[in-house]
Amino acid sequence: IPRPDALARLLAARDRLAEAPALPEPALLVSRVVWTDGTVHPMNPPAPDAMRMDRFMRAAERGLVPIRACTFPSLLVRREVVERHGPPRKGFWLWADDIDFTQRILRHETGYAVPDSVAVHKTRTPHAPWDGGPRFYYAARNGVFILRGDTLSAKEKVGWTLTLAEQIRRFLVRERFRPWALAVVARGLRDG
Repeated sequence: IPRPDALARLLAARDRLAEAPALPEPALLVSRVVWTDGTVHPMNPPAPDAMRMDRFMRAAERGLVPIRACTFPSLLVRREVVERHGPPRKGFWLWADDIDFTQRILRHETGYAVPDSVAVHKTRTPHAPWDGGPRFYYAARNGVFILRGDTLSAKEKVGWTLTLAEQIRRFLVRERFRPWALAVVARGLRDG
């Protein structure tokens, strides 16, 4: 649920960037997505892109954070960017479709998180993928889809592998390594 001024703040960020010729034009902008208590929702933190520190600092001076990936809630994408890179891929269905889509775009273009633009992700609890029970299958499968895909550089694939391994570890610990949980992970990895 976007706050009433969420879109206006995204557009204002776009205008601030237009006045800063040293910063690349945004391919996409994303709001800060919070849970009902105001904390960043654990399913929706954007992945900051601090690889180019000079750009990172110039963006921070304008209240923006360069990002490498983000989720769909309160995402503004330029139409010509979608025409260039294509829409989200069909096969994902649940979890990580947004990460794949934005990583694909942001591998060669620039996007920013706009912290003063806020949307509320009103889930029952502030959960993460490893809290998903049998639906964790999609997190494992789609994590492998991304690893095998074209959205990450070779160096980024190392980090993605570690992230996926940590999510699997958290899921299995949460579910106490029960046989059904092991089967969920095995099916997800196999199908990915």
